[in-house]
Amino acid sequence: MEKVNFGVTKRGEEASLYVLENKNNTTIKVTDYGATLVSLLFADKAGVQKDLVLGYDNVTGYEEHTSYFGAIIGRNGNRIKDSRFTINGKEYRIDENENHNNLHSGKNGFNTVIWEVREHTDNSITFYHYSSETEQKFPGNMEITVTYTIADDDTLHIVYNGKADADTVMNCTNHSYFNLNGHESGSIEGQVLQIFADAYTPVVDSSAIPTGEIASVEGTPMDFRTEKQIGQDIRADFEQLHLQAVMITIMFSADQVRKRLWQTHTAGRVELP
Repeated sequence: MEKVNFGVTKRGEEASLYVLENKNNTTIKVTDYGATLVSLLFADKAGVQKDLVLGYDNVTGYEEHTSYFGAIIGRNGNRIKDSRFTINGKEYRIDENENHNNLHSGKNGFNTVIWEVREHTDNSITFYHYSSETEQKFPGNMEITVTYTIADDDTLHIVYNGKADADTVMNCTNHSYFNLNGHESGSIEGQVLQIFADAYTPVVDSSAIPTGEIASVEGTPMDFRTEKQIGQDIRADFEQLHLQAVMITIMFSADQVRKRLWQTHTAGRVELP
């Protein structure tokens, strides 16, 4: 594993970038700022190595933009309506940061902190963060680890573990944006996607809060059970497609949901369990 300087945050903290690779020279670059996946370098069928995820060249890029590129999101990913929720009969209010709602846990989300490196090998690294109950106003203090591993079969594993001293919320995710032609190649609309899901959760309006309905994908542009190009139905006359950011925030529901994404020209392929 190689460690290099990744810049200094606005709070004066030094950020580092960690470079890990497997026996095939498939490489990931992760930073302790937000425990963020910065690069995934993978050779296409012609042997040309390309970066398959979007990212910035230093910590300043991540601080100055709000796209959450590659970051670990927590304690809660996605939106909490009206920035409040109830656990064990008690209502908790957390910070508003989007349309009176809480998005990705607010201004003090896990994507904004420097994580501690606990363990590492040539192809794996474990980050640790202590989230106090005052950090985001969720109940209880939480300890969380995130481990990135680039395995020798070229699979990328991201494993989350957390424990808290009170009933609380833990709904973490990684916010990477993939482009199998390489991050500088333009639109992904021609890439092929398959999602093994029978239903999705419609949103109310452009605030992207789910209605609570579990709607069938049958006969809608949301149906990716059979592989198709991402852009095939993206401009269809379908209400949910007209709502702001719905293609990012739509949540599919099924007993076993898996996603496959591939690019026919480069033989790049990603499968998400």
